[in-house]
Amino acid sequence: MESGSAAAGGVMHNENGDWVFGYNQFLGKCLVFDAEFWGILDDLKLIQQRGHDKVIIQLDNLEVIKAIHRSAKKISNSAVIRRIHHVLSQEGQ
Repeated sequence: MESGSAAAGGVMHNENGDWVFGYNQFLGKCLVFDAEFWGILDDLKLIQQRGHDKVIIQLDNLEVIKAIHRSAKKISNSAVIRRIHHVLSQEGQ
């Protein structure tokens, strides 16, 4: 993957499928793989700030999902993955 300008964004829906909010953020130069992680972290922090305690994240990058699951079993070398796990550990589900 080539480095280049990246952005992260998301759309949040409630349990009924109704739109709650959306966002986007310019990340600067980074790998697409890293942009996916930053997008997840930003999603989780926004959801947490709004007081939601249950979340389902839908993502179309299986390698990112595998990396997050693998790192749950051991300490990750990636600071952003460690931060994702930290936010998840603060929530019940």
